[in-house]
Amino acid sequence: SDGEVIVHLYEEAGEALAGRLRGMFALAVWDQNRSRLLLARDRLGMKPLVYVEKGGALWFASEAKALADVWRPRLQPAELRRYLSYGYLPGNQVLGLNRLPPGHRLIWEGGATRLEPYGAVSSPETGRSLKLEEALGEAVRLRLVADVPVGSFLSGGLDSSLVTALMRQEGARDLHSFSIAVQGMDETPWARRVSDHLGTLHHEREVGPAMLEQLPEAMAHLDEPLGDPAYLPNLELARLAREQVKVCLSGDGADEAFLGYRRYAWIAKYGKGEMPFKGLWRRLGLRRWGLSPAARYGEILFLCSDAEAETLLAPGFRGAPSPCRDLEAIPWREGVRAFQAFDYGTYLPEDILAKVDRSSMAASLEVRSPFLDPEVQAAAAALPVRRLMGKAPLKEIARRYLPPALGDRPKQGVDLPLAAWLGQGRGQKLLDRLGGPSPWFCTAALKSLLERTERGDARAALQLYMVLAFLGWARGRAILAG
Repeated sequence: SDGEVIVHLYEEAGEALAGRLRGMFALAVWDQNRSRLLLARDRLGMKPLVYVEKGGALWFASEAKALADVWRPRLQPAELRRYLSYGYLPGNQVLGLNRLPPGHRLIWEGGATRLEPYGAVSSPETGRSLKLEEALGEAVRLRLVADVPVGSFLSGGLDSSLVTALMRQEGARDLHSFSIAVQGMDETPWARRVSDHLGTLHHEREVGPAMLEQLPEAMAHLDEPLGDPAYLPNLELARLAREQVKVCLSGDGADEAFLGYRRYAWIAKYGKGEMPFKGLWRRLGLRRWGLSPAARYGEILFLCSDAEAETLLAPGFRGAPSPCRDLEAIPWREGVRAFQAFDYGTYLPEDILAKVDRSSMAASLEVRSPFLDPEVQAAAAALPVRRLMGKAPLKEIARRYLPPALGDRPKQGVDLPLAAWLGQGRGQKLLDRLGGPSPWFCTAALKSLLERTERGDARAALQLYMVLAFLGWARGRAILAG
């Protein structure tokens, strides 16, 4: 098996083995001769690895549930506050548990631990320098190696369409592709056009408000709360794909590597403290004028403002430090690259990759992401920011494999119509099913969210969903406060 490679590589490279691996992994090697344990996690955090130190001993696992004998989740007010801002829990210590950071190794020997990085995201140890298209083609070709059929997640957007096209280019035959049709936000016509052009065997599944009924069950697959609504359609997509294949390729990671998020464009133009004119300010969805640069970025990034979070929290959880402190620590004068690095350490591993890994593993499906390949990351990092912005290099490559109408589409993303889905009393019914807001949230503030959601307020609906997702997660665990 592929695990055999790790054993022999440890014999040759010792602690340096992690830097020689390409792909996703969380591994443990026990060296009997030295009574030494090595833990390592891939550079971008595609796979989880958590651990607890207690009484000179070390417990570790790929799921926190496995540590139930030595650990119980303990939620601090600051963590709930950060969850409301980010929609996930960032950081290397959460709920009283340690996460092994992406791109790090931990050596345990003689009752002592040593934690250290083994390599940067975009510095593969091969000594090669590949051009982007060559690196992408190689990354796809390597991920097609399997003893089972390999399919493709195909949303119809640039990233997944390009991956699917390269799968065809690299020789994939009888290629199955999969997409989810979201009622009120349907991107599947584009996926069908890409499928028709590439000749894939395409499969679709439609989801609507009834999908929210799965929230308690879906949250049971998570060790930590996740307020990203895209987790639910991801779970449905993985279940759909598993009916046909055991492995799929996805387009995850392209937005981080190739600066596809709109906020990067904002930082490139206004990130050093200059103030955009008020018309642009409103189009960006910002609510207040005259803030510090970090607070302005928080207005874009955070799902709850400081005031909204304080209102929503129950009294016992109020007063925690604002997560804007995280943004104040970003070296603003370094520009877009600093914010890209921030996303690599937070949003990518703890939201994007977490929801893909947990949803696919729940369906017994393996998902591989060519854009997360170290050689692809290195090729992207070698390009100047002005060249990367808006994923321009990917669009150029896509034009060689797809018609311009399919390869040059603007980014759409998965934004569920939550106001419609949680309206007509569905939000209240789900809240009642989950046992109500106590002891975490203020009943009056939650009632206000429900009322605003009924009136079609999209921001209120997203915040309501985050509360419901948290409750769905917390009810399934013995959560301790403080």
